[in-house]
Amino acid sequence: MPEITPEIVNEMEEKHSRHKFAYAVQGNKEQECINTVGSMVHSCINSFPNGSAGGPDKLRPQIIKDMIGMCNETSNKLIEDLTGLTNIILSGGVPIDIRPFFFGANLFALKKPSGVRPIEVGNTLRRLAAKCAGKDHELLEQRKCSYGSTQLGFGTKNGCEAAVHATRKFLSSPGFSDEHVLVKIDFENAFNSISRQHMLENISEKYPRLKNFAFSAYSQPSYLFFGSHILNSDEGAQQGDPEGPPMFCDTINDMIHSLTSALNFWYLDDGNLADKFRVVFEDLKLVIERARMLDLKVKPSKCELTFLGSPSEKLKLEILQLFNTICPAIQETPLDDLCILGAGMGADCVLDKLTKRSKDLELLSERLVEIEAHSALFLLKNSFSIPKLTFLLRTSPCFMHLDILSNYDSILTSTLEKITNVQLTDSSRIQACLPVKVGGLGLPSASLLATSLFLSSASSCAALTDQISTCTGPTGDEETALELWGDTAQALPPTNRCNQKNWTWSVFENLKTSMLENCSLTDHNRIEAYSGKMAGSWLQALPSSNFGLKLTDIQLRISVALRLGGKVCETHQCRCGKEVSEDGHHGLACKMSAGRHTRHSILNDIVKRGLASANIHSVLEPPGLCRADRKRPDGLTSTPWSKGQPMVWDATVVDALCSSRIDSFEPLKAATTAEETKRMKYTEIINRGYLFQPVAFEIQGGAGPDTKRFLSKLGKLIQDSTNEARASAFLRQRISVCIQMSNAACVIGTLRPQASLDEVLMIL
Repeated sequence: MPEITPEIVNEMEEKHSRHKFAYAVQGNKEQECINTVGSMVHSCINSFPNGSAGGPDKLRPQIIKDMIGMCNETSNKLIEDLTGLTNIILSGGVPIDIRPFFFGANLFALKKPSGVRPIEVGNTLRRLAAKCAGKDHELLEQRKCSYGSTQLGFGTKNGCEAAVHATRKFLSSPGFSDEHVLVKIDFENAFNSISRQHMLENISEKYPRLKNFAFSAYSQPSYLFFGSHILNSDEGAQQGDPEGPPMFCDTINDMIHSLTSALNFWYLDDGNLADKFRVVFEDLKLVIERARMLDLKVKPSKCELTFLGSPSEKLKLEILQLFNTICPAIQETPLDDLCILGAGMGADCVLDKLTKRSKDLELLSERLVEIEAHSALFLLKNSFSIPKLTFLLRTSPCFMHLDILSNYDSILTSTLEKITNVQLTDSSRIQACLPVKVGGLGLPSASLLATSLFLSSASSCAALTDQISTCTGPTGDEETALELWGDTAQALPPTNRCNQKNWTWSVFENLKTSMLENCSLTDHNRIEAYSGKMAGSWLQALPSSNFGLKLTDIQLRISVALRLGGKVCETHQCRCGKEVSEDGHHGLACKMSAGRHTRHSILNDIVKRGLASANIHSVLEPPGLCRADRKRPDGLTSTPWSKGQPMVWDATVVDALCSSRIDSFEPLKAATTAEETKRMKYTEIINRGYLFQPVAFEIQGGAGPDTKRFLSKLGKLIQDSTNEARASAFLRQRISVCIQMSNAACVIGTLRPQASLDEVLMIL
């Protein structure tokens, strides 16, 4: 954020303070108001994103989320009281004297190319009330019906993607003449400028149940706290208010519906009109006039005019001159450079955006190598790779530029090599693209997914797209994408075409099948051994040293190399005397490896802590309870586990790819056999009335079927006790990370200790 200077303070004042706060609309104590219930309040509290900031009152949403997550009498009473308070706010019951503070916000200024962007963060309780109002079923349905297919910025699923596909379908339809144009309309400081007078009058007329709440929030100036400055918010809908966007849409909705262009859709304050130029000209003229009445101002320098046909230079000049009479300095944008809501329409625009994404990834690659490897891999997978490209892949025919996508993929794999310090082969690059649960790293290829994402988006938006563009049927881009997808997936299109997973899964299945057919038996078994949700849970964990979920750089390198079949170490002799090959696999099963005992202790500690989180007391290596050979189980619950019986457990980790199992390998066979063996060893204790639970994992990360059921039950008990919906996932991740840490210790343990420098110092 830029430093708060007098110039920025003045700019913020200009964006918010206009001193027009004498409103005619008044609240009505007898007016029927929106009334919410406890379940809705609970849902709205949980809808706040983790890490949401607090407003001027400093109350963060996370504090309330934690307080209501206890699932006890106190938390239930809190929900009840919050519901009562929310209904008071929705009824307009906030006292007039405190409204400027309660409906105020903290103001921040973010840099943007044309200046600064104001960001407002209101008080949590005010935002909670607005969320409850916006989710009122009756109000939501009224708004959806009112907006139709012209306002796509609020309450419309996939509205942004539908707008892009509708524009592409409109542009690909036959019958364009040289007179057809498309105009993009942009307002100057729209949200902060729109007339509150008209906004409140519109609410009063169309949605009277919302009237009292809207009046209490916007009928008088509120305070914006900008550093040490206090500014007045006199006009517009606050951007930090969840009800701000729909109130803005409500106010301009009549203006939008009065337009007659064949293509007419808006995304909040961004308008798009397409038809013959005279029709579009009249609509633009009407927008400028009606917007002025709402205190909105069209910004000509941000408006764009695109010719859809091939007009002569004379006609083009005539059209430009006509539009300049009402919108001076409107920008002409060639069709190849046309961009709608961030998605490219023309080939040149798509190419430019893909090139920019590739350059951005190169820059990120240089910076990611400067941080810890595990954190860098997590960010690359979940933020900086395909997620940065997803919207463009879903809305634009990027599959027509496979050379750029292949370059993007090359940067991804190169970045992966730098982060993990693992040299990837052609086979391991393919494996890295696969989803985690089928043995990959979950770092998909852009060129591989381009057709799947585009077809999924086009299918999910098809009905709305047809309404917006008034054209039906697939476009040429969709037909091309379907053909290319069939070549890649070698399958028929899915029955449910709206689900992206259905498209991508066929591609991944075919890719994995082809890879397994062309690899050795050893690699085939390795990939199958590392498949499964449990085996890849460590890749889903948020790296955190405090929770034992963060691998060191060496641990991550070994974990990735083992999973992808990369080179782990140089060939050397183990401390046990046997040779260790480049894959480092000997150390995982060597009886002299350093990590085995530590792994066993940590696994039992995780189980014990999990039971404690579920309010079940337990002890490790219970005294007095042993087998005939005097060996004790790893743990015992001090209270009954099921059917009034206590539970005894014993943990083990086996190598599914060791030499004795490699010829008869089957996925999870080693863990299943280990469970059966453990159960036989503890038959005597079982006969004494104890429930026995084997906890068997494979070194590759998989778990036996009985172990999976145990972890699912334990996770459910922890969830019931702590009200943490992700308890089962957290438990699996902690165990998975523990196994990876111990694997690294086992591999490193095969190396002979390095001589210290003490001998050198003795010479001096």
